Amino acid sequence: MSAHSSYNKLDSNRSELEFNSNGAENEAKLKRILEATQKIEPPRDLSESQTWEAIQNKLKVDVKKPTTGAPLKMIISYSAAASVILILGLYFLLRNTDTHIIAANGLHIPVYLPDSSEVILNAGSEIIYNENNWANNRQVRLKGEAFFTVKKGSKFIVETNIGSVKVLGTSFNVYDRGTQFKVACFTGKVMVSTQSGAQELIPGLAVSYKSRGQLIVTNFDVNKNDDWRNGKYYFDAIPLQIVFEELERQFNVRVINAGKYANRKYTGNFSNTHLEQALDNICVPMNLNYKISNNQIEILNN
Repeated sequence: MSAHSSYNKLDSNRSELEFNSNGAENEAKLKRILEATQKIEPPRDLSESQTWEAIQNKLKVDVKKPTTGAPLKMIISYSAAASVILILGLYFLLRNTDTHIIAANGLHIPVYLPDSSEVILNAGSEIIYNENNWANNRQVRLKGEAFFTVKKGSKFIVETNIGSVKVLGTSFNVYDRGTQFKVACFTGKVMVSTQSGAQELIPGLAVSYKSRGQLIVTNFDVNKNDDWRNGKYYFDAIPLQIVFEELERQFNVRVINAGKYANRKYTGNFSNTHLEQALDNICVPMNLNYKISNNQIEILNN
């Protein structure tokens, strides 16, 4: 039963909950409860504790336990009032429940948001959003990497640990791992904001945030289909440890000794279709070797 229908049912049956002449004061309190529930609006973006506090502040009624020998109708009235509060509490808590979706290592997951906007999660990534309040607040919290295709409508925001992206209707890619933050615009326009400033992007432009706080804008070909959504991974002078971390996510393996090569830079690519071929693409030009044991990979010097 919805909270709204509960209001109407309680209001239509109030004549059955009348007190005797000695319960006039308690009847007035119950009336105030029923009237207050009609004025309560669903809270937005509140935690569970904040939601309950908001309910109590709205009611502002001190309902005392009935004394011994209280009439049966009075007890029923208190039960009805308690039911109203319980229903409201559950209703508001459900409205503020977030949806949390995780793409485990080795998986790419498509996600359709309440407005039919699409998100493709890369392996080892996750998003959080509020489905019930989506019409009022199109906001997604991202950890990892995802490609967004956003339906036109109100402002759409992607929040990450380092920066945020604001759009109305467009398609773009967001990467947020460790100290690395990158956004690439494929269609429409996006506004990227970090503590270092803001940058507007149009199709074919990408911006990267470096650990020292610099925003670097580069060009890319929007018509090129070889990207992570098709299992292709490209690197340009990227620390080798970051490359091995991507390999771990895509193949759900563990790379041993990768930290030893953190200062070496790699330029190249690999596909997530074949593990040994991917390792050859990385290790051969870096004059390294590898040993595979179950789901563990040991990197060795030649």
